[in-house]
Amino acid sequence: MKITKTVGWLLIITAAVSLAACTPASASDVTEVTVDPTALEAVVGTAMAAPSGMPESPAGTLEAPPPPPDVTPGALTEAEQQALVYMREEEKLARDVYLAMYDLWGLPVFRNIAGSEQTHMDSVLTLLTRYEVADPASPEAGVFTNPELQALYDSLLAQGSQSLAQATLVGGAIEEIDILDLEARMPEMTQPDIRQVFENLKFGSSNHLGAFAQQYEQQTGTAYQPQYMTPEAYQTALTEGGMGGFGGPGGQGGMGGPGGPGGSGGQGIMGTPGG
Repeated sequence: MKITKTVGWLLIITAAVSLAACTPASASDVTEVTVDPTALEAVVGTAMAAPSGMPESPAGTLEAPPPPPDVTPGALTEAEQQALVYMREEEKLARDVYLAMYDLWGLPVFRNIAGSEQTHMDSVLTLLTRYEVADPASPEAGVFTNPELQALYDSLLAQGSQSLAQATLVGGAIEEIDILDLEARMPEMTQPDIRQVFENLKFGSSNHLGAFAQQYEQQTGTAYQPQYMTPEAYQTALTEGGMGGFGGPGGQGGMGGPGGPGGSGGQGIMGTPGG
């Protein structure tokens, strides 16, 4: 007991001596340091953020396409204007359908990917604003200026309401259509910032396609079959989206082949249902 007390007193005396040695000779030499809690929180939040450039997870939660680079806006071609207008609403269609499917079935992948689609919409809106092109997107969910997209939304919403398996097929169909539309339009894009954003959208859609294919297999025990894309294009998309080799290539699914790419009037690739 005496030894323990002695050691304790020695530790206290040592700490006091060390503290005295570190104490400034004059109070005037002491600089008061204050910490702003808000600034501290911001620093901590930044340190804990996901590293930039990290590939998107299958659920789409990390996807954040970088903002378009600073360029001097030039006159857009008619094809470029129509492409921006169309893709803004096509990304909205994806978001609106996924939010509706999440409300109906509660599968988290729909909520997560809907968040990515909002990011896609914002990226296209940045371009619309930069080039002073009117935004066609309605603030109301499920409402579209383009009649083709309105019809597609209504059809997909009805299909996805039948069962959870059908809802995951709807997700796959949307992403296939998105990829095909982007591929059809990118050769006509001359502005580097538009091309960059479209490349980001294509990567995100490829990743989402793999996520929905995986969900479909989990729900049904059956490999996802491409609905609009060829088996080769489907496998390429999975590889580009970071899910190469997932699932079997399969044949064409229950939907017909891809429709022809639209012209500058903004018509997208919409295959007709297979017989």
